[in-house]
Amino acid sequence: MTTGFVFFLAVIAVFLALAIGLVWLTWRLTRHIRSTWIRLLPRACVVAVAITPTIVPDASLHGAVPMPAAFALISGLIDFGTRESALCIRYGSIPLVVSSCVVWLLSVAWTSFRASRRAKTNDPKA
Repeated sequence: MTTGFVFFLAVIAVFLALAIGLVWLTWRLTRHIRSTWIRLLPRACVVAVAITPTIVPDASLHGAVPMPAAFALISGLIDFGTRESALCIRYGSIPLVVSSCVVWLLSVAWTSFRASRRAKTNDPKA
C-alpha cells in the first residue's frame, strides 16, 4: 500500500472517531429535552454525520473515492472556490440532508410506535 493511501485511511479513522464522540456528546446533551421530536432532530443530524457515506468523483484518479459525506463536505468547504470543491460540497451535502431526514422520520415513527404499544399494554380495557 502506498503512503498516501495509509494516510487517507488514518484521516478517515480519526474523523470517524471524532464523529462517534460527537454522537455520544449530543446524546448526553439532548437527553433532558422534553419534546420528543425536538430531542430527536439534533440526534438524527449528528448520527447522519457519523454514518452517511458518499462517493466523490476524483479527476486525478480517473474514478471515484468513497468517504464519509461529512468529510467530503468539510474538504469541499476548506478548498472553497474550485470546481472540485463544488463537487465535494454537492456530493457531501445532499446525502447528509437526505439521511438526516430519513433518520429523524424513522426515529419519530419508532418512538410513537413504542408509545402507542406502551399505552395499549397499560390500558386496563385492552
